[in-house]
Amino acid sequence: MRTLTNFLLLFFICLFFSCKKDNTSIDLLKQAQNIAESNPDYALTLLDSISNPENMDKDNYMQYIVIQVQAKQRSKQDITNDTLIFEAQRYFDKKNNAEQAALAHYFAGRVYRAKNMSDEALESFLQSEPYAIQSRNNVLAGKGVHIMGNLYYEQGITDTAIVLYKKALSYYEKEKDTDKYKMQVVNEIGRAYDEIKDVDSAYVYFQKAEKYADTLGDKEFKVAISNNLGYIYFRMKDYDKSLNYLNNVLKQTSDAKIYAKTYLILSDLYNAKNQPDSARYYIDLSEKSLAEIGDNQTLKVLYNSFVDYCKQIGDYKQALYYKELGDSIKNVITKNERPLSLLTADKNFHLDQKDKQVDQLRKYAYLYLLVGIVICIILLVFAASIFKIHKRDKEEIKLQKEKYRRIKDQLLAMAAEYKDIEAEIAAILDDEDD
Repeated sequence: MRTLTNFLLLFFICLFFSCKKDNTSIDLLKQAQNIAESNPDYALTLLDSISNPENMDKDNYMQYIVIQVQAKQRSKQDITNDTLIFEAQRYFDKKNNAEQAALAHYFAGRVYRAKNMSDEALESFLQSEPYAIQSRNNVLAGKGVHIMGNLYYEQGITDTAIVLYKKALSYYEKEKDTDKYKMQVVNEIGRAYDEIKDVDSAYVYFQKAEKYADTLGDKEFKVAISNNLGYIYFRMKDYDKSLNYLNNVLKQTSDAKIYAKTYLILSDLYNAKNQPDSARYYIDLSEKSLAEIGDNQTLKVLYNSFVDYCKQIGDYKQALYYKELGDSIKNVITKNERPLSLLTADKNFHLDQKDKQVDQLRKYAYLYLLVGIVICIILLVFAASIFKIHKRDKEEIKLQKEKYRRIKDQLLAMAAEYKDIEAEIAAILDDEDD
């Protein structure tokens, strides 16, 4: 008996501490979830303090995976190996939890994007959007659509990119404190318009981006926008304003990519002003910064400009050299460009959505048909019951009428008999008087 008592006591103590541990883990998970966007580094610290997260219940563990990817992505860590997010994506897709499904699909898209898997990234962002709308998370919906715009822009499908950027902007405009996202997306719209040679529209959106940067006091982004505006003013042949913006960029940036682009614009600008020495000076500076640039799109632009410049000054040997470098970069870019597969992924997603809608409508049709049949049966049963009751009542009335008729006949007969008796009594009385 004593042994059993000790065993039960030990069991309940273990159970108590186990529950306490679970509650602590869930509390840490919720804290990390609340700050994953605003303070991702501390969110990761909280998540790391949860021992054996895989031992939590399935729902909490899947949330743990999503929050971890979210915090790592926000703190600019490598997420290419965080493939458990795909399990969370499938899990929440089956659950009636729009908020978590939206996050899981969005961050699955971020992982695919980090792995340069554009088609899969696009599909994940497409799946995230309706869940985000359902959970009224307009910011998340906007961010997903924003990245979809980037995917199309990178593949050269600029018109679609502009449509998506403007859609993202409409989501951001529904919420407060989204100026940072608005600034980013209007800058992207400006770049896209510049890409299709619509300088006026590009100018309008770059100016909007500049106003947001000034309001937010975002100096780093202001430099990038100033670079864009300097280029647009150059395209508009307003060289003085262009020089003003570009010189300010050179004073404020330390980014090799921005340096190279700014030098290149200045070279073109001085070339347009017929100042070849200044043009040569800036083209040389741009050339020296090539080694620090790893972005293929930027390198392509630089090589093309170097080719044009070398041809202009008659250095065809150097022009051929840069043309070969440019062609090799173009080949790399072309291998990574998959516009048709991106469009196919988009088409397949929307076809799948249509199939789901048709299935849903079919289910509703069957449901309405079943309800209609049930209602018809109920009405028929009700009508039959009414008819049966009515028939029974008619028979009852008929019986009562017959009963009343017999009673009436009996009463009439009794009345006639009473008169005969009365007459007979009167006759007897008359005889006695005589």
